Amino acid sequence: MLAAFLLAVELFRIVLIAFLTRITSAGVEQNLRIVHVIWRHGARAPLQLFPHDSLSKASKWPNGLGELTSEGMRQQLLLGKLLRERYKGFISNYTAKSVYVRSTDTNRTIVSALVNLHGMFPSKGIDAPLNVSWQPIPVHTVPRRFDKILEVTYSYCPYPDSIFFNEVMTSEPVKKIMEENAELFNFLRNQTGLTIPTFTDIYDVYDPLNCERFHYKESSAPHWVSEELFRKIESLFKISTLYYYSHPIIRRFRGGKCSKYITCQEIVDIVRNAFLLRATTIFRAHVIFPLYIYGLSIRHEERFILYTKLSDTA
Repeated sequence: MLAAFLLAVELFRIVLIAFLTRITSAGVEQNLRIVHVIWRHGARAPLQLFPHDSLSKASKWPNGLGELTSEGMRQQLLLGKLLRERYKGFISNYTAKSVYVRSTDTNRTIVSALVNLHGMFPSKGIDAPLNVSWQPIPVHTVPRRFDKILEVTYSYCPYPDSIFFNEVMTSEPVKKIMEENAELFNFLRNQTGLTIPTFTDIYDVYDPLNCERFHYKESSAPHWVSEELFRKIESLFKISTLYYYSHPIIRRFRGGKCSKYITCQEIVDIVRNAFLLRATTIFRAHVIFPLYIYGLSIRHEERFILYTKLSDTA
């Protein structure tokens, strides 16, 4: 189902909006206006298991399905430390006036935000008010249905959903893919117990296999999954992601709100008036979020974002 895919892949987005001043070695004053740092979340458990083997695999994920794993937490901690090092001189001690953090209303995004912040703002000096190795930093959320900024898939917006199901998923390119891979899809239905009704539901097959391979390596794959078959499933999944932002109306309705927020007139006004509203604004969201935002520039399935892959611009 579409919902399964939308739940399945997350990406954490951090936007550092820093209106900070630094002095170059030549003594020329320069202002760092905006830094966009975008990364995908750390490793997590699959969102669901195959009906045919759910009992045998559930014990592998003690934190629960869809939750950030220990490896994912480690990745986020290291990334937080990397960001602090990269922006040292711009990111200093935490203060409520300089840092605002907002996450989608999901366990894995909130936990990732907390762990990343621990790496970004280590407990030193005034950063350690509790005299422990951790300082609390608030992470704000909005209920999924009403989050028009980060939750580009679950906020109530039936018009783009109608276009996706009635136009995109019934388009000739999608029909051709389904026809060319009909035998493969039938094989996967028989082996997994999944219905796989639409092209994008290939993610329901890819996600459990990918999570298994990442955490337990190839040795734990089902007997029917060869390396060649996995690569084929992975390729189809990556191609399927392109269709989530392929339609300009869907991009505008689902990604436009956040795109405007990031590059909006309010930010322009802050820069023009030299008024420091927030030094740092941090967002955590799901993978569809950057796909809509980046929809104008991503053209190839090879650009799909891996766990904790970092991209930033200043």
